[in-house]
Amino acid sequence: MKKGSYIYIMGIGGTLMGGIAIMLKNSGYKIAGSDQKIYPPMSDKLAEHKIEVFEGYSADNITSNIELVLVGNVISNGHPEMDEVIKKGIPYSSVPSFLEKEILPKYIPVVVAGTHGKTTTSSLLTTLLHSYSLNPSFIIGGVHQNYGVNAAITSEGVPFVLEGDEYDTAFFDKTPKFSHYMPKVGILTSLEFDHADIYKDIYQLRAVFYRFASMIPADGALIYWDGISGVNSLFRDVKARLISYGFNPSSQIYCYSFYSKKGKTYFSVKIFGKDYEFSINLSGKHNILNALATIAATACFTADLSKIQSGFDSFIPPKRRQEEIINKNGIVVIDDFAHHPTAIKETISAIKMRYPKKRVIALFEPRSNTSRQNIFFDYYIEAFQEASIVCLTTAKPHRLIPTENLLKTDELKKEINKTGIQCEVFEDALQILPYLKDIVKANDVILIMSNGSFDGIYSKIEEIL
Repeated sequence: MKKGSYIYIMGIGGTLMGGIAIMLKNSGYKIAGSDQKIYPPMSDKLAEHKIEVFEGYSADNITSNIELVLVGNVISNGHPEMDEVIKKGIPYSSVPSFLEKEILPKYIPVVVAGTHGKTTTSSLLTTLLHSYSLNPSFIIGGVHQNYGVNAAITSEGVPFVLEGDEYDTAFFDKTPKFSHYMPKVGILTSLEFDHADIYKDIYQLRAVFYRFASMIPADGALIYWDGISGVNSLFRDVKARLISYGFNPSSQIYCYSFYSKKGKTYFSVKIFGKDYEFSINLSGKHNILNALATIAATACFTADLSKIQSGFDSFIPPKRRQEEIINKNGIVVIDDFAHHPTAIKETISAIKMRYPKKRVIALFEPRSNTSRQNIFFDYYIEAFQEASIVCLTTAKPHRLIPTENLLKTDELKKEINKTGIQCEVFEDALQILPYLKDIVKANDVILIMSNGSFDGIYSKIEEIL
């Protein structure tokens, strides 16, 4: 499309869609959009960039001068604006498909995929590439704290870092978002069962990652964690160069020692046979893995690794990734996006590494369509084993989840208690607060884990400390 074309975005209030709106506005397109409700910070950012936003969906918003409509994943068939788009014959597209056709052919796509660590890895890689003056474009599923946006287009021909989501693209395109991203360099951080609302089992999920790996051309590279099971069958048709990383000495890039001190992690790495020392402003073995993946990807663009540490030093972690939001009366409150059992387990472990002498009180809201299902019941028991106290909210019903499949939190409480860990279940965050007030004491860490708003607990918790 020509610069200056009028693009309308349905679902503009989401972090990703809003970021893309700003990116396209800065690239010379005329942008407007709509959403059911617009909240800060995205409402403020859209206003700052003078992007017109309609609050509430209406057919009247769809005018004949719109040249293209970008349809967010939240939009379904039969939507009033979508019906009007079809009625008027206005071209429409998903964002991933638009990127594939209009943007990515001019760049070198670097796609970060996997069950865990995509946002942190994408953000860290963008920072490393900037440290080498490669000026990468990027689209990340969270605001990049170094740059204040989650999407940016720079000059053509440079790396374009994309967070590659395996969730489906739109109601009219049920392929994974990353199937549109044309990876020249791909990163596969992990592979576990997730998105139970669209994938029936791990085998169906492995099939889409098999296709992702097979998309990378022979002159590209596939970087993968050495802990992924069954890589021989998963990568059997890969033409690209394979680069493994992890804690296994058989990998091309591996960590052989590490320790944590004052919130930083120090680790020793062998990279293609040479020894290096690094540190990052993050805790946990999973974040060492994220860092190793970014080192491998950076090595695809330069043989000089001397600027890696300066990139690590300048990196500001994404919000809601081990983010310390309150430190009051000797009590630390951490916000994290963890919602899959593995992410919960690794996050608690990382917080224990960061605060080894503190008691961890873990608060968890099963909110995603996967986390609120009972399929992970046994995994949750293991996930909370390093916590001292666990506070769960009940899994709320959802139209896509049969009632009998909901996570049985009362039974989960009993099983966690049997392991010697104190666990309580609450209807919502407002019920957790008085309980916390009674039990919390100096030298505690309150770890809040949710991929949503957790009933607004973040703004209320400081009052009880």
